[in-house]
Amino acid sequence: LVSKNLGGHRGIVEHDIASGDSEYDGLKVRGVQADVLDNDGDLGYVRVVDGGGVHLMSEDGLGDFSFSVFPTRLPQDDVVVKVRAPRARDGIAYVKVNGGGEASLTFAAGSMVPQEVAVTYNTDAIALSIT
Repeated sequence: LVSKNLGGHRGIVEHDIASGDSEYDGLKVRGVQADVLDNDGDLGYVRVVDGGGVHLMSEDGLGDFSFSVFPTRLPQDDVVVKVRAPRARDGIAYVKVNGGGEASLTFAAGSMVPQEVAVTYNTDAIALSIT
């Protein structure tokens, strides 16, 4: 991990591949981003943890993924995190979060229990003949 920002440290975990199989020897593999949250100071952070994998969806509604969100310090009061589905330039949200355009996650005072956000394809986009 080579760089530092206000929220901690961020860097890329790199890979080298060596094999007697010429199809694999020297193959380039995309790095994996790693974040280390800094626990110094009085600030809390909200952590997003991706479940991993490839996030591909099809217009027929196949494929979905999820991620977890949680505060990194015990909140003294309620913490509300709003998660919004992105909109394309045409104004259409092609994905939904927790079944809609926005999800509101409330972490009660004293709770750090992770909450899951499910991302699915917005099949309404098909019904409207947008894609």
